[in-house]
Amino acid sequence: MLYETLFQQKILLCTIYFGIVSGIVFDVLFVIQKLLGNKKVANILLEILFCIISALLFWQCVQTFNFGRLRLFEFVGFCLGLLIERQTLHKLLEKYLQLTYNLFGKIFAKVKKSKLLSKIFK
Repeated sequence: MLYETLFQQKILLCTIYFGIVSGIVFDVLFVIQKLLGNKKVANILLEILFCIISALLFWQCVQTFNFGRLRLFEFVGFCLGLLIERQTLHKLLEKYLQLTYNLFGKIFAKVKKSKLLSKIFK
């Protein structure tokens, strides 16, 4: 019993960390949704994908750090991690992902216009 209570803080911090990771996954999928536009089927599929990934992350965290025992503070920690990510990292990560997308778009456009590409695929 003492062993279990000693590691509750560690378990809480790990669930908060996995909540932050889940929030980052949500941001990546959110940027993909923005790029796809108003396609309802794609948005629904991306939201289902996010739910599956989040559930798997939470399950992995519980299995790894608490040996499969579910406790209320684990859910609270996971939600707190999501909230922390949404309040702190969301805007920075979204700008970074947009810049990365724009950079790869420009590189791809230059490669597409180059004569080397047309020679390769001739």
